[in-house]
Amino acid sequence: MNCTECDEAFSLFDSLNKHMLEHFVTHTCDECGAKFIELSLLRSHIRNTHKKVDAVYPCEICGKNLKSKYSRGLHVATVHEKKPTINCYKCDAAFLSHALRNRHLIEVHGDKR
Repeated sequence: MNCTECDEAFSLFDSLNKHMLEHFVTHTCDECGAKFIELSLLRSHIRNTHKKVDAVYPCEICGKNLKSKYSRGLHVATVHEKKPTINCYKCDAAFLSHALRNRHLIEVHGDKR
């Protein structure tokens, strides 16, 4: 079995599947370096692995208290800087919402999810 992105060959499907994920990793945990293809999986990882019970990370712009450094950074990027954080896993496009990304997948890549 060969990777459809780089043509590397694998004898086990699990090995190919793990390798394919590396092509589509778009979110990395700032705390431990774990990699995820979906922002929701990264958020779940942070919540379950790195959540500090009493930790509060205030936004320096609006004062909102957030539960982690990552949450604060994401808050600043999406609320104050309006940066897209939802990435297409088939190209380099990025979006402000899952709905916009899903529409892009259908219209640009023909994905019929």
